[in-house]
Amino acid sequence: MRAVFVLAIGLVLAACTAGGTWISIGDHVGYSPSHFVYAAADRDFLTKVRGNPFAEAPAGFQARVLDALQGAAFVPTHFTATPDASARTDYFLVVLFNGPRTLHPRALCQEADQVTGDPAAGPVRFTLAFCFKDRAISTVEGRATATGSADPTLARGLRQAIAELLPNDVFGTRFGICDPSDC
Repeated sequence: MRAVFVLAIGLVLAACTAGGTWISIGDHVGYSPSHFVYAAADRDFLTKVRGNPFAEAPAGFQARVLDALQGAAFVPTHFTATPDASARTDYFLVVLFNGPRTLHPRALCQEADQVTGDPAAGPVRFTLAFCFKDRAISTVEGRATATGSADPTLARGLRQAIAELLPNDVFGTRFGICDPSDC
């Protein structure tokens, strides 16, 4: 029985690291899919990109990160650093690259305008937080073995992180914890 458990854990970890990316299980305290629908569906959504792990022009790096996020959410959303009047100003996304290891992901919304990241030394680390004012509604962390912002591995990792950060389903049915008829 123990061997089956170890094999199952190994398969899950292999799936999570496939293709040079690794994404943690998100922290969704206080999150509901309706939060994101209200905040970002069919509108501009402020996205704060912090840190630049590559020796690239900051504007080009930010543009490639924002491009990678387009279409990744479960509702149509325009991730942008310069939202128009359609944006709900109390909600935003923070994407931090190679941030301080001592910064807890839940503190990212409070520190979004002050925190910076370091250049890459090994896999690129990223932390995403879906924020309401200075409070994190949902967070996720990940890594990618990308060599630059144009590397498809980085885009794949960010898209996987958005899917984990902003799930569109009920948690019990998502992870098979309960029967959908009684969740």
